[in-house]
Amino acid sequence: MKEVRWTEPSQVSSSGVYQTNQTILTFHCKAESDANLDKSDFTLFVDGESFVLSNANCKNNELTFSAQLSLEKDHEVYISVRKGRRVVQTPLLKIVRYKAVKRFAFLLGNSDYINTLSLNNRPLEDINAIATSLKKLDFTIHSVSNLSRIGLLDSLDNFVAEAHHADMIFFYYAGHGIQNSGKNYLVPVDAKFRTRTDIAPRAVEIQYIINKLEESNPKCKIIVLDACRNEAFPVLSADSRGDDLRGFSPIMGVSVAKGVGTYIVNATQANQTAANDGIFAKELASALGRGKTISEVFRRVRTKIVELSGSHQEPEINDKLTEEITF
Repeated sequence: MKEVRWTEPSQVSSSGVYQTNQTILTFHCKAESDANLDKSDFTLFVDGESFVLSNANCKNNELTFSAQLSLEKDHEVYISVRKGRRVVQTPLLKIVRYKAVKRFAFLLGNSDYINTLSLNNRPLEDINAIATSLKKLDFTIHSVSNLSRIGLLDSLDNFVAEAHHADMIFFYYAGHGIQNSGKNYLVPVDAKFRTRTDIAPRAVEIQYIINKLEESNPKCKIIVLDACRNEAFPVLSADSRGDDLRGFSPIMGVSVAKGVGTYIVNATQANQTAANDGIFAKELASALGRGKTISEVFRRVRTKIVELSGSHQEPEINDKLTEEITF
């Protein structure tokens, strides 16, 4: 229920737009103290037609009443008040039907690696922190951990089916990442790389994940990669060509598709690594809040990370949104 209060109708100069998912609204309308009005002097108009105020009370020129409105459509409401020979009118009140926002989050934390260093449950703590903040923003949470390659692919399939036509998809990954030949990959817990040719078939390319999420036809996608841990994945001493496999290659080249766009964030800059200390997830969880824009949230995160790391870590942002989106 939304309570709407107007001051003296002859002095009102502002109006508002309100949302409600209830059918009952309570109104208060107060006239000037010397008007000596009763409830018959007040008339409620809904969509241009007068509304009978059967349960209205009027005392000291203040009318209080409740109105039951249909949620099958939007409404325009105002109150007309007779004051002697004069009639004044409150500003137009727009009653907007409640529309549930479809927001879905896929949160993956990989920690218990079979063939490389464990990340000591830090990624799991990170996704739990992010989940707590996103739940407050009406996200449906799909939280998974320690997935094999097949497990990750199957989990993504299920998520895409559930998040069909979402208003917003939030994908967050914490764990090991690796690059090869200019492409970036998430590392499943069962991955084993003997040579560079093992990476593509045994890891999961980030561009594949973006393309898969696009199958749900979301209006907006946010991809957050907290994957550049400083424990290097032990690949290929015999096969090494001198390329730097640390961190991810630049994410600016990632292609995007429909809707209002895609927003991609890497926890640190290209070809750089970050400490496995949870600082990025902690700052992101703290920055997320209702009514904040996507760019506002991640600008704050980037500023805090640079400050706290002594400029040793700076998140990389690839903003391909076509309009400003709020949480």
